[in-house]
Amino acid sequence: MRRTAVIVIALLLLLALSGCGVKDKVTEGIIENIAGDDVDVDLDEGSIKFKDDEGAETTIGGAKWPKDGAGALIPVFKKGEIHSVKNSEEEFGITLLNVKLADFDQYVKELKKAGFTDSIEEYTHENAKQFSAHRGDGQKVAVSYASDNDTITIVLLLFSE
Repeated sequence: MRRTAVIVIALLLLLALSGCGVKDKVTEGIIENIAGDDVDVDLDEGSIKFKDDEGAETTIGGAKWPKDGAGALIPVFKKGEIHSVKNSEEEFGITLLNVKLADFDQYVKELKKAGFTDSIEEYTHENAKQFSAHRGDGQKVAVSYASDNDTITIVLLLFSE
């Protein structure tokens, strides 16, 4: 009984503090505690940003296409809404929702125009499409589309040749 009372009081205190921004700091602290000491967590305007000790950032919700790092090296996908982004100097990954198949096909054309024409692999299934290719400057891109949830995932990896 006493344990239940402590939990209820803690929840009431948390709700009372939510109007002054303390809730966000408490939530950040809890997530950082779970993620580990080498991960920095930042809650900002409906998004959660994780930054590891090597500088790689992952943002979930409310994200934008990055203007630096690996994400700046490929054409911007301008359709859909960004769900999550992971960006560092060596790799980039983004997932977008509410994307149409025609938008995927157009983006593949843009990637080819941008030089991703080496070692092309393409795959089509009844509710999925994939494209991957290399560019001569040590970059590999992979793009996948799922029509069952209108989602596209784009990944760019940098490697030494």
